[in-house]
Amino acid sequence: MYSSIIQTLAVAIGFAACSVDAVALRRSTKKLTQGTTWTLEAWGYDDTSKGDMIDIDLQTSSKDYVEKLSDGGQYVVCYISAGTAEDWRGDFLDMMNFAARDSRYPGEYWMNITRWQEFKHLIKARIEEAADKGCHGIEPDNTDAYEYGSMAITGESRESLRQYQIDYIRWMAKTAHALGLQIGLKNTVDLIPDLIDNMDFAINESCAKYSENDYCSNYDAFVKQDKAVFGVEYSTKGSCTDAMSEGIMRKYKNMNSNKWVDC
Repeated sequence: MYSSIIQTLAVAIGFAACSVDAVALRRSTKKLTQGTTWTLEAWGYDDTSKGDMIDIDLQTSSKDYVEKLSDGGQYVVCYISAGTAEDWRGDFLDMMNFAARDSRYPGEYWMNITRWQEFKHLIKARIEEAADKGCHGIEPDNTDAYEYGSMAITGESRESLRQYQIDYIRWMAKTAHALGLQIGLKNTVDLIPDLIDNMDFAINESCAKYSENDYCSNYDAFVKQDKAVFGVEYSTKGSCTDAMSEGIMRKYKNMNSNKWVDC
């Protein structure tokens, strides 16, 4: 019996060591620094480039596919929605227990971020799935409910939701980092000063489109820390020259096209 116990302990320690080694290995991979090229697969349009980083949908991508991309030399970022319940996801009904209102997207409902501590176990499960599949990082989308105030959560305002949003994103960052994953800030431009030290890279939609508000310049904080900033525009309005000078690796999609084009 004593020998059996020793063997059992040895196996358990071996598994623990493997787990630690896996986390250490993922953390030792290259960081997403300024100038990192990328491929955008997650958002449903074609991208024929082969960037240093590839952004894929977590829940529709198999572990084997993630491994194939990683073995091919790409840094794999896995997309999740952290702020909406999506009616095509397997955990939709569980998420809807904490949903607030229809979002601006078909089939999606804003999560009530004032209750994030009640639904964080659902988001943690997604982050753990990303780690299990071998993703190097995550892209949590729809983390800007606070910007919509009562349009997202009845009875709330931008000001009343702001701290909930910050606390929720910081929790996600802490959870991801504990699993050896990097995490990107998706949009949520106004919160960059509060979150820059928690985030490893950034992804933006349409900051050039709203250039009159000087949105793109907010990413200077990432540039100064040599953290990658990835961006997309849904039309050709804007300048690729500006994107490069602003430290943003940008893609464009022509209005009637289904393909991303690199700047």
